[in-house]
Amino acid sequence: MGFHAVEALDDAIDETKDILMPFNLVEWAKLGIILILAGVGSTMFGGATDVTSFQDLGSEASLDMAAILVLAGIGFSISLMLLFIRSWFTFVVYKSLAVKDIQIVDFMRENAGKASRYFSFLFATSVLSLSMMLFIGAAAIYEMLLIPAAIIVGLSLSVLFVANILVRDLVVPRMMHTSLNFIPASKEVFNSVKVQKKQVLVYFLLRALVSIIVSITISILVVMSALVIILLGSPFLIVSYLITPFLLILPIIILVMAWLVSIFFITVPFNAYLFNYALSFYGRTLDEDVYSRE
Repeated sequence: MGFHAVEALDDAIDETKDILMPFNLVEWAKLGIILILAGVGSTMFGGATDVTSFQDLGSEASLDMAAILVLAGIGFSISLMLLFIRSWFTFVVYKSLAVKDIQIVDFMRENAGKASRYFSFLFATSVLSLSMMLFIGAAAIYEMLLIPAAIIVGLSLSVLFVANILVRDLVVPRMMHTSLNFIPASKEVFNSVKVQKKQVLVYFLLRALVSIIVSITISILVVMSALVIILLGSPFLIVSYLITPFLLILPIIILVMAWLVSIFFITVPFNAYLFNYALSFYGRTLDEDVYSRE
């Protein structure tokens, strides 16, 4: 028997072509929006939403502790909102790709309850990740404990990372295609993973490789689109400058907006492919009776 992760590579290409071809601007735009929303909040408790970051910001701006706590609370609330949106639209993306019909409102309503349970998992793992980073900070006070703490935290974060991928790529599709809630679906998936360790391991390796290739390809296309837009917009920039430098503002805004729109549409097929790859592997490996792409 071959590796399902390898077979799913071609399946995902076919599935992505089926939903994106022939080109339909509205369908591409809808899919692009839900793909973006399925990715927001993935850096919860990172960057500017951390309490420590708001403390640094508050110090620089000479704010008192009350103002810092208010800013931290706002950042935390925004992080929670983005994390829930991500949880919700992950189901919407999978459902849209599975049935090849992008119905945002209907699929949101259909998966609201399951999304809240997935959100609970993401929130719990985010809190654990933050706790581990705080543990590292506490261990830094004692130099002898820093290296052992770093090793423990590194291993723990790796486990959480793997668990997050398993849940997103396998448990969420299981919940979507059955009436199971998060915990029963997780038990079924993890029991299947125990039986098919090699299949899942190959999937993880290929998933990482494909993600790297996709990221590089998108980066190249984004740069190329910028060069094309600059080339096409150069005459307008020159004419505007010759009339008056002040007029440069308008063509620059138009060119930047055109570049952002091009990025939006460039990423659609690649992100859709990654989700389809997860669905295809899930169907071939863990749920052949309920959902098959063969």
